[in-house]
Amino acid sequence: MNFIYASSLLILGGPISLRRVYVLINGKHGVTDTDTAMLRTLNAHCFTSSGKFTLQAIITKVDAIPVAAGHVESLILGMRKQIFDVAPACLPPVITSAIMRPPFGIEEVRKSIVDACGLNGVR
Repeated sequence: MNFIYASSLLILGGPISLRRVYVLINGKHGVTDTDTAMLRTLNAHCFTSSGKFTLQAIITKVDAIPVAAGHVESLILGMRKQIFDVAPACLPPVITSAIMRPPFGIEEVRKSIVDACGLNGVR
């Protein structure tokens, strides 16, 4: 589902049933204008009659953030601030990397999906 289609369904109250929406943000590129627009739109609709879903950002590829760009930790904190500035209803972002060994954040994403689907304790 692309940004325009998802936004149209939310704004027009189309047939959409969501529990949680994940917005993937490429850590190497930071929070882009498109990410900001998506977060802002989803935040505005997550508790409306057409919504009632939670919103969570996933910052991916943090291992691809250039070390020369400065301290990775401060860049991630800056991204978190940008996310919460435009989408205060957003759950705390999950930080991930699938390439680093061991990979990290993947289990947190799985737990978030299980929680959103109400499958806690189901095996």
